[in-house]
Amino acid sequence: MSGNFDCCRRILVIGNRVRRFLDSSFVRLGLTGPQGAILHFVYVRGKYQDVFQRDIEAAFDIRRSSVTSVIHGLEQSGFIRRESVEDDGRLKKLTLTDKAVKISKRIAELLAETNKMLIKNLGEQDVDYLDRMLAKIEGNIP
Repeated sequence: MSGNFDCCRRILVIGNRVRRFLDSSFVRLGLTGPQGAILHFVYVRGKYQDVFQRDIEAAFDIRRSSVTSVIHGLEQSGFIRRESVEDDGRLKKLTLTDKAVKISKRIAELLAETNKMLIKNLGEQDVDYLDRMLAKIEGNIP
């Protein structure tokens, strides 16, 4: 292994570039990149089960306070509602408003375009290998 390989820095740089790219793509919809990704998650998951804040925390591996902040912004912008659950009044499921549902197709397109861009010079075997390597790297982090 090369002593000059700085995995941490490369991952941080790629993450920053992807975040900036998504932010610039979603700005036309009145969203940030993370807001768009979370709306997409709620839209897809919400088709077959209730979605709660803890689901977003787990799926994106982000802290409760960060998710709370994003959800609050989405509520303020009229994209999402928190609704009480019959079994537990303290528990709030996340529901998309009509405004969010109307742009959900464009959100999905933007995320698909971004994924395509990220792997455009990779063959199918490369993509499979990258997926396995990223899973291993993710598993190395406590």
